Amino acid sequence: MFMTLSAYFTEMQENGDLRPFDSFLAARAFLGMFFSYFTSSNMLMFKKYGPDEMEILIKEYVGFFVEAQ
Repeated sequence: MFMTLSAYFTEMQENGDLRPFDSFLAARAFLGMFFSYFTSSNMLMFKKYGPDEMEILIKEYVGFFVEAQ
């Protein structure tokens, strides 16, 4: 999973869509962000998310990563 996302980030960098950064480290951070958030939410039973809420959360997380300078 890390290698696939890392390759995707590298491709986006080569296309000029993302600034240069360590793509493997970014892939680990990106996936870790999701894992940590949803694991803690489910384990502590803060909230169960429906498909619409999941889509919004995922778009926000992607926005943090892609649009941050």
